[in-house]
Amino acid sequence: MAASGRAPLRRVVEQCVLRIVGADQYPLGAGKQAIDMRTKALTAALLAIYLCAGLYPFHWQWPSREVVNAAQYTSEPLLSFAAPGIAYTVDAPPWLAAAIAARALEISLQLRSTGEATGRTTRILAISASQLARNFTLDQRDRDLVLRAPVILQAASQAHYLTVPDVFAAPGWHALRITLSADHVRVDVDGRSRLQEPVPADWFASWSTDYRLALGNEFNFNRAWLGEIRQLVIATPGQTVDYLQPGRLTVPARYSHWRHYRQLYSFFFADENSVSRAAVMDWAINVLGFIPCGFWILCLSRGKRSLLIASIGSAGLSLSIECLQFFLADRSTSIDDLVLNTLGGALGAWLALLWLGWRRRSSAGGYR
Repeated sequence: MAASGRAPLRRVVEQCVLRIVGADQYPLGAGKQAIDMRTKALTAALLAIYLCAGLYPFHWQWPSREVVNAAQYTSEPLLSFAAPGIAYTVDAPPWLAAAIAARALEISLQLRSTGEATGRTTRILAISASQLARNFTLDQRDRDLVLRAPVILQAASQAHYLTVPDVFAAPGWHALRITLSADHVRVDVDGRSRLQEPVPADWFASWSTDYRLALGNEFNFNRAWLGEIRQLVIATPGQTVDYLQPGRLTVPARYSHWRHYRQLYSFFFADENSVSRAAVMDWAINVLGFIPCGFWILCLSRGKRSLLIASIGSAGLSLSIECLQFFLADRSTSIDDLVLNTLGGALGAWLALLWLGWRRRSSAGGYR
């Protein structure tokens, strides 16, 4: 037969792995073995891949305790963000609980963006506690307007954000009206409807009544938006608040953001959280992504405690990445990632043990 002269795909894969790790030269359980330069190079490449995936896009930011707040009011009134700054409410807005109960909220904005296209997401408005704990945010990403919420659009696009393209393509002032209701989200730009999408019926149930309102940045102070706002009116059933009126927002000369800067985030230990498809996908990526790491470490160690060594090695790599993420503006240190990465590494090591054991038995039985 034509296929008889070809090795099965699994045999080819086995031989590649065995040649790399030297398992075709050393028996299982032989302990540490000599590792050639090719194996060292591949180990270094695997380590570089994990570091790049965990630290991209490499926006390092030292966690200072206090920063200059460039946000300021002018006489119009107009709230200006010529440089990174923030304006916020000291406490949770009184209308927030009413909006959640009524499942209705309308946000009217007049704004002008002055920031350059960088590919980064900048925060125009946030109802949140930090970048990871939010009810709703209104963002700019280059020329696009982005809406984010914990379970927004789960029914439609399985994403946790909505994008309205090219809102900021034309310079100058733009009027935005965002209507959030029990069953849909609508965005009007300059008097024209640009987006209307369905949302889950219970999406307001995931909102917290304790979150505050921020403009021009996130409370972590790592999503600085540059521009001007000359109108911000938030309406709920029976209540309307104009946030450009004096006294509505706090705009300090200096902003201490240490307690917001890097929260040790955990979904599993949070008081309030909702399971979304995005969260499940993130968990799966964290587990599956470390299976090769555990598999590789076990193949290199191959001793009596190789499974333990592989699990500890995977945990150590994950812990190193999470600690480095503490100093990155666009990444967040997470207990969940550490736990799931370690589980993925242990799973990979267990699969490697099964595979090596199966190969040993197959070889003993005359497998060709």
